[in-house]
Amino acid sequence: MTVASNKGTEIEPHGPSGKDGSRSPSVWLPPTPAEIERDSLLGRRGEELVYRQELQKVRDMCYAEPERYVIWTSCDEPGADHDIRSINEK
Repeated sequence: MTVASNKGTEIEPHGPSGKDGSRSPSVWLPPTPAEIERDSLLGRRGEELVYRQELQKVRDMCYAEPERYVIWTSCDEPGADHDIRSINEK
């Protein structure tokens, strides 16, 4: 796992803004297709990081096949009420 710089990836607000450059609180605009895609990719990457951490945690508990115990639920069931299912030491 590595940490990458986010330089140049700042998201610019869209729609009307106030004199100080902030968005007007009374105006709501739906996210653009690009913002929806970005949010989806960000969410998937976050789930991937948690999944990998859980696999390592289960390996550290001496399970030979951690993939049997750590399930990335949202890959197969996007509407599930959880993204990843795992086990604990008990």
